[in-house]
Amino acid sequence: MRDMAAKRFRSWRSAAPILTSLALSASACASSPGGSSGSTDGSDGASDATDGTTDAPDGTDDGVDNTDGSDDSDGSDGADGTPGEPIVDLRADVNRDGAIDLAGTSDDDGEDGWNAKAGAIFLANIDDDQERCDNTVDDVDLPKCHDATDEVVNGKLDLQDLARLHVVSWPDAPATSTVRVELDPPELARLFVHVRPDLEEGWEPYAKPISGTSTGSSASIATGIPLAIEALDIVRDASTWDGKVKVTIIIEDGAEELGRDSVVLRVAPVITYHHLSPAEVIYATKINGKDSEDFRNDLAAAIAQSDSKPKFKGVLYSDQWTQDYLETGYMSLPTADGIQHAIRVNYRSANVYDNGNNPLREAGRFAFDLRGVDSAAIQEYDTSSDPGMDSLNSFGNTETIPPYTHNGNEYLLGRLFRGHVSTFYPDPRFSKMLESQLVQPPVYVDTSWLIVGHVDESITFLPTAKAERGWTIGVSDAVMAKTMFEDMVDAGHGDVIVFDNQKWSSFPPKSAEISISKLLADQDVAEASAEAAVFIDEQVEVLLSETGVSRSELVPFAGLHEKQGGYSVAYQPGTVNGLLVDASVFAPPKTHGPIIEGTDPFVRQIDDALAEIGMAAHFVEDWDLYHRLLGEVHCGSNATRAIPSARWWETGR
Repeated sequence: MRDMAAKRFRSWRSAAPILTSLALSASACASSPGGSSGSTDGSDGASDATDGTTDAPDGTDDGVDNTDGSDDSDGSDGADGTPGEPIVDLRADVNRDGAIDLAGTSDDDGEDGWNAKAGAIFLANIDDDQERCDNTVDDVDLPKCHDATDEVVNGKLDLQDLARLHVVSWPDAPATSTVRVELDPPELARLFVHVRPDLEEGWEPYAKPISGTSTGSSASIATGIPLAIEALDIVRDASTWDGKVKVTIIIEDGAEELGRDSVVLRVAPVITYHHLSPAEVIYATKINGKDSEDFRNDLAAAIAQSDSKPKFKGVLYSDQWTQDYLETGYMSLPTADGIQHAIRVNYRSANVYDNGNNPLREAGRFAFDLRGVDSAAIQEYDTSSDPGMDSLNSFGNTETIPPYTHNGNEYLLGRLFRGHVSTFYPDPRFSKMLESQLVQPPVYVDTSWLIVGHVDESITFLPTAKAERGWTIGVSDAVMAKTMFEDMVDAGHGDVIVFDNQKWSSFPPKSAEISISKLLADQDVAEASAEAAVFIDEQVEVLLSETGVSRSELVPFAGLHEKQGGYSVAYQPGTVNGLLVDASVFAPPKTHGPIIEGTDPFVRQIDDALAEIGMAAHFVEDWDLYHRLLGEVHCGSNATRAIPSARWWETGR
């Protein structure tokens, strides 16, 4: 058996275009001073954009089309037709159709609140559209560069990441009038004014009140004022900021307030991908040596066998645990035709290795290497977090349950799935950030009995059209493995070797070969497997209760466990801990099981189980580089997936 200290491995393994066809409004939302003003309650940059998202062709449209045929020359408020009534009306894409309605009331109703049916959206503009950021700086400085750290609109691509607002024109605005704009809270967003709407450029940060009338083509109250807004960050802690910003315009004439109007926007949350979305890019660390080459070649073959055939990219770090230092996701807002404009978001793991200027796991910098056009990176960590729990901060311990409805609760984008109990838990600051996204409320299970402590060691999620909700759960099954070995002995195959020609990572390397009969006689393996079966069943019970999946739908992955340093780990290659490419191919580790009559029964078991749900297995060699070092195929790979068609703002969260 492998002889490695548990302590060592617990620490080591471890915004958008506003499309036109808009008309200038004849209605007003003016309110007298002291009236109601609303409420605030309530990828890889180099990869192809194959997720179906669509951006405006040039990102220069100010979101206004004065082609409705209405006559605004008298400055009247179309709501009551009173000549000269002040028009004090701020509009945004409240109904989330990707355009601002200036002619009707569809973007006026509900503008001062936010719920599942109405409320404007904006993005944390933390990508790097001009690819100007230096990714070689210290960890503490890496997040200090992105498009929201300056006060300029960085070209057409940056403009697409900004949400638009519009101050409706008041043609008869007094020449002495001004419009003042307030943000609440003011420090979490930045507002831009299109001071020259006739020009592609001409966006400036809002700094002072804008006049009622102007000469030339400058924006004014009389002509209408295009605005754009960016959030400076995502929500990190919903108890201190719920992600909402209220934008209020106040039109004044000297000391007299003529009216005010407000719109509430919510910053888009970060969504992690679930397994119903096919991979678009798959990553694996590229390490010199045959072990890494074999692993990557087999993974490439699995990709080639898949329907989606995602890109495959090597990661140039010395840390082979590609799953653990990167978690991929996205944030989005609506554009025309129901399509989402998205910024890909890559989380860096909160694995703290030091207290200096570079406290984090080095390979996690890959999240910032991916930063670029419509691709952002985020890190959040606490240097005082317990190092004995650091492995839980690796992303093999952060998976996503696919979408489902159960007991009247709908989860359009699924839910986070993590190992977390009161005595063994990930970095609280990072967990708080994930929970504060709200849209994918987490399901927690106990992984404290595992030496690595990751949910991917025992559970996976498999898409299938044969299941009621479009997916099912794959489960590591030690009882099935024991029964299979017992059946082989009963059939006279007790002397057949398991793990032929494989070695453990002891020093010097020790042969892993063992006969089936001797394996069954190993009390340590028997006891560890029996214990694992109990703990895994507890995890399954939580999932069944939360999702409504039935036991008859579960897909077993047979495999025994052993103990190291008092904690459990897969003794046989943990086949459940494979990479889901898409609905056609799952890539588990090669089993190195006994060969009986020319067939490995453990390969056949997985092939048959996956075939029943319409999926194929493509096995990947991972023994030397991953399995004997306490990981598997999933631990050594990662994926950026297609953005789901479901829209987060429809979740009601």
